Amino acid sequence: RHNMAVIHYLLLSTLLLAVYGDSVWTRVGPHNIFNAYNEGGQGPLPMGEAGTLAGASSLASKPDIIYAGGQNNGVSSGVIKTIDGGLHWNRKSSGMWDTRVLGVWVHPDDPTANHVLAGTHSGIYESTDGAESWKLRKETAAWGGVMSFREGVVQGQQYILANVGSGGIATMPRGGGQWNLIKAPGPIAPNAHLSVVTTNGLTEVLTCIGGWGGGQLYYGAINTPTNATWTGPLASQNQIFTNWSFNPGMSLIWGKCQTPTQCNPGIHPLGQFADLSSCQQAVNSSSLPFKVAGYTYQHNVSSLGAYAGHCYAMSTFEWNPQPQGNVDSGRAPGTFPGQPYDCANAAVDPNDRNHFLFSKAQQWRAWESKDGGKTADEFTNHDTGVFFVMIDKKGWLYTATQAGAFVSMDKGGSWEAYHVFMQRPDGSVMDRVPHDYQNIVPEFRGDQIAFPSDQGLHIVNGTELNLTSAVGDMANCMILSALISPSADGKSRNLVCNIWDWDVVASWNDGLTWTGWNSTEHSPGACGEGGGGLGMGKSGKLIMFHHQHWWFSDDGGHNFIMGNLPGVAGAFDYVRQQGSRTEPAGTVFALMDAPPSASWTEIDEDTDWDVERREDDEDHSDRKDWDEEDRDDEKSEGKDRDEGRDGKNYNPMHADEDEDEDEDEELVLKLVDVVAEILKVD
Repeated sequence: RHNMAVIHYLLLSTLLLAVYGDSVWTRVGPHNIFNAYNEGGQGPLPMGEAGTLAGASSLASKPDIIYAGGQNNGVSSGVIKTIDGGLHWNRKSSGMWDTRVLGVWVHPDDPTANHVLAGTHSGIYESTDGAESWKLRKETAAWGGVMSFREGVVQGQQYILANVGSGGIATMPRGGGQWNLIKAPGPIAPNAHLSVVTTNGLTEVLTCIGGWGGGQLYYGAINTPTNATWTGPLASQNQIFTNWSFNPGMSLIWGKCQTPTQCNPGIHPLGQFADLSSCQQAVNSSSLPFKVAGYTYQHNVSSLGAYAGHCYAMSTFEWNPQPQGNVDSGRAPGTFPGQPYDCANAAVDPNDRNHFLFSKAQQWRAWESKDGGKTADEFTNHDTGVFFVMIDKKGWLYTATQAGAFVSMDKGGSWEAYHVFMQRPDGSVMDRVPHDYQNIVPEFRGDQIAFPSDQGLHIVNGTELNLTSAVGDMANCMILSALISPSADGKSRNLVCNIWDWDVVASWNDGLTWTGWNSTEHSPGACGEGGGGLGMGKSGKLIMFHHQHWWFSDDGGHNFIMGNLPGVAGAFDYVRQQGSRTEPAGTVFALMDAPPSASWTEIDEDTDWDVERREDDEDHSDRKDWDEEDRDDEKSEGKDRDEGRDGKNYNPMHADEDEDEDEDEELVLKLVDVVAEILKVD
């Protein structure tokens, strides 16, 4: 409905450079972000980061050969390959018509490591020549996304298994043959690495059936190449409570009330109360026409908006509270039926089918069951965001999300963060824990664990908490826009790039290195991930937009100033000087989701670089998009537990959904006229 908020970005998996008149393009990055090198920062080999990876595979017998690939938000890397352990990477996607790679797998029976499978959104591709060429396995083309591969046993024979996002387990004899599909009870959560366990010759999968934001746990015992017995959804046992309990910071209405006074059956709004004590008195009132199973009180604070002060009583005996700040709940005595586990990702112990981990959807914390799902407990000592989970053959437990990758080597007794250390030429050391991890890959090089992410590929090295980098010269970051201008000496070009799952990055030498800004310069770092902009010819002037903010530089990107917009910016353009197609005349226009009364100001050296609100008779003080806050902190460690988000739904060009349609159409017409005037300039 918000036509004016549409933005036209060119999504690139890396930045390309071509010399005028030459048809050959050279990839210039971004690569080696953080400008780190081996030998204490003084060596020749890059040790920084660059990414967009979702899967990786390598054999123990050929550890220097690694295949990897990825996709994220419309950008895909295809398959990339290294033959020197991750120092140098090459693209190997010839014959792949779908380069959105979800998972890769090297066939263990090929000692040359040339037989490779790749899961894509269009089925399974296969290569037998070291990824020099690929062929689509046509029997898989209609299945949709194939996410990962594992080994299993079916009717006494070794099989290759794969999980299919549309809802199924793919099977093929390890020695070759046709792929078949076992139907699952529903779609399998995306980004899930297939988790399997074989007990007495029977292979079972443990998976979340449902979307990545919430599903239910199922075991699938594979009987034949086309059939499995599914058990689930796994649920907790009934619980009997003899006394009331008080649970601060927990909500029983999370996601169950459409408005403060309209909720799902079994939830009864009792009205607004000044404090918790008043709510409890109302819950204990003998006049309620139902037996109370529990209650929730929303504190009378402004951060809860329209829900502030509201009190709710429950008549349904379900006990599944969700963490939420400024909210308290109570549970009454009685018998509470067991509830299905709400999962986002799951992993079974390869040595014990009754032992598994899962990340609880919407809560984004790690949980464990040791009895096949009869009971499950949260790792309260691992209080950080969790999406991916895994158990290796040693019994070590792993989790990963944007907050970082973590390991427990003592069965959950304690958790340690994995670090990535990078040394730079100036002697400084970058120590990073948070990465946008896209998976946890087991059985990498036999019994190792690998972490592909939007920052590259990192590998666990025994008991060390310093991950081994396999990024090397990888150059497949997700670029939304490149702001290009001449360098200060006129011999090269400055490249300032908005990229996804990173902050803004910069190169001052045509992409040779990506050093970013020094301590005396003013970077556009507040932009965060996402956004977009453009350079204005040879002037050195750059403009960038994200959410309701703009950034401007007149020195080729070394120093930026920041200002506010009256709405969320969309497509943008600038007026050129007379007779020029590139040089700016001083005025910038932007399509944005903004009040019709907002005015557009000239951009030149005399302006204060802010968009002013034009005073008129129309009151827009109630419009949400006028004072909408920047939400660039979505990637903070652990995420916002109260909002139950892990950042993967984050839309960098968010448009407020409460706009009035008539005002939208009026603003679109005004902006069409503005763009028409711009087009007349040249």
